[in-house]
Amino acid sequence: MNLRTENLALAAGEVEDAIKGKPGLVLDEDLKAAISKLSEALTDFRRGRTEQEEKYFNQAKAEWQDEGECEIDADAVVSVSDDQGAYVEAWVWVSDITSSPFLRLGKS
Repeated sequence: MNLRTENLALAAGEVEDAIKGKPGLVLDEDLKAAISKLSEALTDFRRGRTEQEEKYFNQAKAEWQDEGECEIDADAVVSVSDDQGAYVEAWVWVSDITSSPFLRLGKS
């Protein structure tokens, strides 16, 4: 798990803990909805990947992982689609655009 993911999970847990056991706490509907979504995301995060997500993750690593070019972290997000596939979070290396004439942006 990377540091940003850990920090997000910690923050979500703190929000969840802060609102538990406070019967007199009054929240507006938007805040209640946001806290509910945060709680669902935290539960989802804690459960880990489903078997299907894990299969897509492993397939992506086998087909696309190339050290220094396309890297897939162990905690990469897997988003299963209704189109019989999934998106798998990955890091893609991009060279310095100033050193390549083919990648320069703007006027020539």
